[in-house]
Amino acid sequence: MVMEETLRPVCKRHILHYDRNTKRFGIQGILRECIKSFYIIENLPEIRRRYIQIFSVVMTNISKRLNTYEYTNAMAEYFIEQPNLQKLMMEVENTAQDNYKFFIEMVTNCTGMIEHFMSGNVEVFYGHCLKAAEMYGQDEDRESVNIAVGSLYTNTTGDLLGGETHYKAAFDIVEHNERSLLLATVYQRLGWNTLLQGQTTGAIRYFKKSLAITVTSGEKFKLIAVQSLSSMGISLTLLGLFPHLFHMILFQVTESVS
Repeated sequence: MVMEETLRPVCKRHILHYDRNTKRFGIQGILRECIKSFYIIENLPEIRRRYIQIFSVVMTNISKRLNTYEYTNAMAEYFIEQPNLQKLMMEVENTAQDNYKFFIEMVTNCTGMIEHFMSGNVEVFYGHCLKAAEMYGQDEDRESVNIAVGSLYTNTTGDLLGGETHYKAAFDIVEHNERSLLLATVYQRLGWNTLLQGQTTGAIRYFKKSLAITVTSGEKFKLIAVQSLSSMGISLTLLGLFPHLFHMILFQVTESVS
């Protein structure tokens, strides 16, 4: 009775066995159990929340190391985790108020990685992030997503007008916060977008505004300051100005916010 009712069913369902008649391995029982377990796990909100939390940390960690001397190790880890990270981006479709913040952090901290290595699903991902930010987020969340979408359109898809639209949407949210990092970022991004549209003089005005905030601020403003300096140099080169004039403009930049 034990053999017939317990051992043989367990072996057929959970242990890979060889059928001598067909000369094949029978895995149907194992597959049935795996699929059954998968559907149970997939629909547990707590499992989903933990998955999002864990792999958003993984993505952020990899993204931060991509711009350092750990680039090689970070890329190796990315290729191992790629299936999980792709699935993570699609989980935004099921996001709720208790876990949407993880996706906003990904948008804020992993923009470069998402655009360069995960571009296949990025527009869908950002679209759902915008919806989540509108439903659950604060002004800064909506601004961060609009900056990310503007960057995607400007630097990846080449839709400069679409990028400008999202940058200006971000600017409308933060324009009254005169010394914020997000405002400095928006000015720098708008300047680069404007430069790509061939409006060099207009781009310089945006770079000046970004530098007016960043060059007199703290450590966390340095990256945007460097990006604005680099973009300003490109703009001045296009206008035929020499480097010593660039230094003169930097000296005057804190007085110029118009």
